Amino acid sequence: MKFFIFFIAIIYISISIAEDKNLYLETTASGSYVTFKSMNMKNGTNVIHYENDMAWTDNFGNYGSAFCYGSFISKNKVYTKFDLYCENKNQNGHILWSYYTRPNTEYDAGTGEAFFVDGNGDYENLVGLKCIFSTKYFEKKIFSKTKCKISAKQKEFLSRMSK
Repeated sequence: MKFFIFFIAIIYISISIAEDKNLYLETTASGSYVTFKSMNMKNGTNVIHYENDMAWTDNFGNYGSAFCYGSFISKNKVYTKFDLYCENKNQNGHILWSYYTRPNTEYDAGTGEAFFVDGNGDYENLVGLKCIFSTKYFEKKIFSKTKCKISAKQKEFLSRMSK
């Protein structure tokens, strides 16, 4: 009997973990710089204005494009300020606006926080989400991944969006 209860508990925990794993929105994006302008100061401080053009997919089968504007300040090749705003359009033409920040990370890679700040159509239900993201750069190419914990309602909504 103890073995049976233990077995049922393991199954229940496994299902709970699997269900929890499904309560994430994971977006993968890649793209390239459109413009990258910088002002390099003698003291090692750089002020950078940046635009990029991206394509993305998510773990629910949605896809689209994104265009971002950013302003960064770095000191000795470490960002002390990183502010990036993106306009993400999905396959249905609906838009999600997001904000990314990752202070005190190196130029060529880093992690930070993303916030969904506004949206229309399909994306009104995601406004207010806080996520984590990571980015790597290679030459003029950008590779990024964002992961957000979502509610069961948001999961259902995102699943329907791609159909």
